[in-house]
Amino acid sequence: MPRNINQEKLIREGNLMAFESFYKMNFLRLVGYARLFLAEVDVCEDIVQETFFQIWNKRENIDHRQSLKAFVFTTVRNRCLNELKHRKIHEKFIDFALHDELIDRFYQFDFEAGNLSGFRDEGQEWIQRVHKAIEALPPKRKKVFKLCKIEGLKNSEVAQLEGISLKGVERHITKANKFIRGFVSR
Repeated sequence: MPRNINQEKLIREGNLMAFESFYKMNFLRLVGYARLFLAEVDVCEDIVQETFFQIWNKRENIDHRQSLKAFVFTTVRNRCLNELKHRKIHEKFIDFALHDELIDRFYQFDFEAGNLSGFRDEGQEWIQRVHKAIEALPPKRKKVFKLCKIEGLKNSEVAQLEGISLKGVERHITKANKFIRGFVSR
């Protein structure tokens, strides 16, 4: 479809009828285009609606040398890609949070005594993997980790006890958590 420069000019000038006509001509095509990226129709419709809202609010700033239709399609594509990126980050965060929650839940168990009673087989297996991961840590990291997470000492107490900085304790805990997550997820 050829570019309608007159319609684009009217939209940039704030002509609501021209904008409404542009909206009606392109809405369904844009939703279909967004569905190439995302499966959920309602999310696609929201993205297209937000795009049109943005265009109307910033109509004076849109480069007149670029086709408005091309601008709209590019904006919808970018919003879809941002949505996908956001979902991926959200999934990683949820994964991370679930692992951390599970690890935190089991820190308080008496690993030394092997007190695993009351858990289903999968839970016991998981706890045993966490225990093996803790035992596989380098000696200093293992000691710092156990003092903080299993014995429940504060980071500042462990720092003083071990003669290291507070940042050193935090570094040991962060590296230990990362190692344990990797070890357990193998």
